[in-house]
Amino acid sequence: MVKATVFDTGICWFESSYFCLQLMNSLFLSFIEVSLGTYISAAILFSVILSNFSFYSYPRLLSALSTFSIFVLGSMLFLLLSLEDPCYNTFFGLLSFSPFSSFFEILLLFFGCFVLILNRSYYSKRGLFQYEYDLLLSFSFLGLVMLCLSNDLLVVYMAIELQSLAFYVLATFRRNSEFSNEAGLKYFILGSFSSCFLLFGFSLIYLSLGSTSFDTLMKLSETGGALDLAPLGLVLSVVALLFKLGAVPFHMWLCDVYEGALISVTAFFAIIPKAVIFCLLFKIFFVVFSSYGSFWSFWFTITGFSSVALASVVALYQKRTKRLLAYSAISHVGFILLGISSGTIDSIKAAIIYLVIYMIMNIGIFSLIMSFSSNGLLLKYLINWSFLKKWNVVLAMTFAILLFSVAGVPPLAGFYSKFGIILTLVTQENIALALLVILFSCIACFYYIRLIKILFFGESKNYVLINKTSSKGLEFCLALSTMSVCFFLLKPNFLINISYYVALCLI
Repeated sequence: MVKATVFDTGICWFESSYFCLQLMNSLFLSFIEVSLGTYISAAILFSVILSNFSFYSYPRLLSALSTFSIFVLGSMLFLLLSLEDPCYNTFFGLLSFSPFSSFFEILLLFFGCFVLILNRSYYSKRGLFQYEYDLLLSFSFLGLVMLCLSNDLLVVYMAIELQSLAFYVLATFRRNSEFSNEAGLKYFILGSFSSCFLLFGFSLIYLSLGSTSFDTLMKLSETGGALDLAPLGLVLSVVALLFKLGAVPFHMWLCDVYEGALISVTAFFAIIPKAVIFCLLFKIFFVVFSSYGSFWSFWFTITGFSSVALASVVALYQKRTKRLLAYSAISHVGFILLGISSGTIDSIKAAIIYLVIYMIMNIGIFSLIMSFSSNGLLLKYLINWSFLKKWNVVLAMTFAILLFSVAGVPPLAGFYSKFGIILTLVTQENIALALLVILFSCIACFYYIRLIKILFFGESKNYVLINKTSSKGLEFCLALSTMSVCFFLLKPNFLINISYYVALCLI
C-alpha cells in the first residue's frame, strides 16, 4: 500500500513537472504575446492612476514605449526564421510558429509601428488625451498577433472577437459626432452577425470532422466525416472572413466606418487588419482544407472580380476623400482574392507582394492626409485638395506619385503588384477574366487621375492653413513610403525572394 502510494505520488509529480515545463516553454516561445499582455496590464494601472491628471500633462505609456518595444519584438521574430526547424507548436497545439506565420507577424509589427507613429503625431496635436485610445490599440494588436499564430478554430474565434471588440469602440471614439456613432453602431451590428456566421461555420466543421485543431482537420478533411457538413461550414466561415476584409457583397459597412471614424482610426483599419485576415485565409484554405481547392477557388474568384468591378464603377461617383479610399480598398482586396484563387505558389507570391505594396502605399497616403488633419485642415471633399499645388508643390507631386502607384501606372510599385496578379490569371488560362480585370483597372484609373487633376488644375479657394510644420513622424512615414513606391523596381529581389520563400513554406 505504501509502495503504491509512493509510486502514484511520483507519477503525479512527474506529470505536474512535465506540465510546468511545457507551460514555461510555451511562455518562452510566445514571448511577444506574453509581453503584450503584460504591457496591457501595466498600461491599465498606469493610465487609471496618472493619465487623467492635467498636472502630469496627461502622460501616455504607449507613446513612450510602443515604438521601441515593437521594433525589438520585430527583430526577435526575425530570429525565428533562421532556426533550423522553425515549425513547432506551443500552448499544447493551440498556437503554431512557422516561417509563414512569423512573416505575417513581422509584417503586422513593422507596419503597426508606423501606424503608431502616425497616431502619436496625430492625437498629440488634436488633444486626444484619453488613455482608452492607447489601450484599445494594444488590445487590437494582441488579438491580431494571436490570430497570426492560431492553430485552432476556437483560438481563431477568440482572437477575432478580441480585436473586433476593440475595433467597435475605436470606430465610435469620436463620441460627439453623430456620423461616428452611426458608423460604429452599424459596424457593431453587422460585425456581430459575421461573428455568428463564423462561429456557426466552425460548429458545422466540428460536427462533421470532430475536431477544431488545424493539424487534425488537415488529416480528416481529405476523407470527410459521418456528416459531411464541412463545405457548408466553410461557406459560412468564408462569408465572415470576407466581411472582415470588406469584400463585395459584404462591403456595406466599410464606407460608413471609414467616413465616420477618426482619420487615425481609418488609417489603422485600412492598413493593419487586412494582412492578418489574409494570413488566416491562407492557412485555412491552402493548408487545412486544401482538399476543397476547387470549392473555395470558385468563391474567391467570384468575390474578387465582383469587388474589382463594383469598386471601380461606384467610386466614379464619390466626392468624399474617405469614401474614395474605402472603394479603393475594396478594389485592392478584390485583386488579392483573385491572386489567391489560383492556388499555386506563384499566385501566393503575387498576393503577398501585392499586400505588402498596398500597405506601403496606404502608409504614405494616410500620413499626408493626417498631416493636414492634425493642423486643423479637414479635407473631406475631393475639391478641397485644389489648394495643395499653390501651398506646397512638393507635397502635391508626392501625393500624385502615390495616386499613380495606387492606380497601377508604370514604373511605380503599384504597377508591378497588379501585373503580378494579372500574370497569374493568364498563367492559369483565365484570359477572359484577366482582360475584364484590366478593363476595370483602366476605369478605376479615372477617379485617381481626377483627383490629380484637382490637385494641379482645380480652382483654388482661399484656404487658411495653420502655419505649423508637420511632425517628424508624419514626414518620415511619407518620405519612406514615397521612396519605396518610386524605387521599388530598381531592387525588387528582396521582397520577391522573401514572398517566394513564404509561399513555399505554406505549400
